Amino acid sequence: MARRGNTERKLKLRITKETEYIYDLTEEDWTAFPLSEGDGKYTVAVFEQVEDTTYLSVFAFTFEVELEPFAPFLRPNQQVDYANSPLTLAKAEELTAEADGQKEEIEKIYSFVSSALNYDDQWAKTVQSGYIPVLDQVLRKEGGICLDFAALMTAMVRSRAIPCRLVVGDAGSAYHAWVEVWEEDRSEWTRYDPTFTASGKDVSGVEYTPKFYY
Repeated sequence: MARRGNTERKLKLRITKETEYIYDLTEEDWTAFPLSEGDGKYTVAVFEQVEDTTYLSVFAFTFEVELEPFAPFLRPNQQVDYANSPLTLAKAEELTAEADGQKEEIEKIYSFVSSALNYDDQWAKTVQSGYIPVLDQVLRKEGGICLDFAALMTAMVRSRAIPCRLVVGDAGSAYHAWVEVWEEDRSEWTRYDPTFTASGKDVSGVEYTPKFYY
């Protein structure tokens, strides 16, 4: 977890193991960031803006961790903040109340997100880099971009104690966000793409290339 503190300057957090993750520190309260690459040695660094796109290192440290299985993908974090999303939690509980097992819980949530949300083309054209979904707003709006679809589904699935990760990368030629869920009966991560499902897109020939896991 990290806390911004009271500086007025922009701050960025970098977490590195094999892949480099860059986050904006935007709140004064504590914020959780996932160690998405599992056990091992991580380096965490904080940078403070000097001007425009120039940042200077404030501090950095390296540490090793041994995580509980699926730990990064069972808890809220900055990208999937369902700890502060009561409407999202209530909707997930409602959807899965009569589900018969984990697989049906996943399918009910996937079906809801794919059918209840509409893709917002105008928002997709104007959204700024660093955008973070506010889950209850997405639910109220009943729409958004691919990151909104993926974050909402990830939050709902995690809230049912099912390992789930929000994935950002390339889907064909498009920069995209989708979901992967750990299914116990298959002992593997299974991909779900609520955005493309909502639009009726045939993904059978789409090549997915993950870059980041949240």
